[in-house]
Amino acid sequence: PLLYWYPITSIPLFAAALVAAPTLGYAWPDLGLNLRRWGLQLVISLTGIVFGVLEYWILRPEPLVATFTWQALVWPSLILLISTGLLEE
Repeated sequence: PLLYWYPITSIPLFAAALVAAPTLGYAWPDLGLNLRRWGLQLVISLTGIVFGVLEYWILRPEPLVATFTWQALVWPSLILLISTGLLEE
């Protein structure tokens, strides 16, 4: 299913970045992984909601789940949160 392509593509990309960054001499703060200027980071992250709604209106994607129950939404939500929210961003 389409849902499983998110971790299939994001995990190898994250692994490659995890190996490449120290090899190229980058530390975690150099990559922006710190808590400095967290207020600005929060404002920027909130713009993701606006862009997400606009993207939805433009693309009108098919639903990833067949039914709209919390049991059906838990696993897809975790996959999307980890694959696109944490690993890709």
